[in-house]
Amino acid sequence: MLIVLIRTLVLFAIMFFTMKMMGKKYIAQLEPYEFVVSIMIAELATLPLEDTSIPLLYGIICIFTILFIEFIVSQLQLKNILLRKFFGGTSIVLLKNGKFIRENLEQEKLTINDVLEQLKINGNYDISQIAFAILERTGNITVIPKDANNQKIYLPTSIIIDGEIDTAGLKYINRDISWLNKELKNHKISHLKDVFYAYTDTQGVFQYQLKKREGK
Repeated sequence: MLIVLIRTLVLFAIMFFTMKMMGKKYIAQLEPYEFVVSIMIAELATLPLEDTSIPLLYGIICIFTILFIEFIVSQLQLKNILLRKFFGGTSIVLLKNGKFIRENLEQEKLTINDVLEQLKINGNYDISQIAFAILERTGNITVIPKDANNQKIYLPTSIIIDGEIDTAGLKYINRDISWLNKELKNHKISHLKDVFYAYTDTQGVFQYQLKKREGK
């Protein structure tokens, strides 16, 4: 009994430390690979408790190995947009101008009722008043309502993330590198790497934030 108690306390401390290292995210907000990591760590922690013949050290080594892998993947994602999208996925538009995008629903294995339920939970009862409904990487649905004055609403689209061009974003807004370079020049930005984040807003206007000083 004492051995089981000690193992439990040790593994609790290890699990607590591991979760702290992974950062503060709710389960519903975990990216796919983070969810897999959490499940694996939980399973590895239970093995030494269920079978006392398994050395506790084995479980600890496995847990820290998984944690190390998660740390490496997280660091790589910070440096590369493509890896970030590969491991974490991307947001996808489910509704545009009050109309469902059928192929996107099918891609995400969602029914109309699934989406309507989530929209109603968040107080969106009339889809005709929705400019965009976006399924985020976390599984939450973000709603951009139509303009009260019936002005055209554009989907805010990332263009530059941490000094890297988001080519998918440029493609979505039907722009190219020449247009981006012109925008940077107009805003007196000499180097792409100086931009922490740039996007087009709901009016289609180029907005940005610089790394070293406050942006527009």
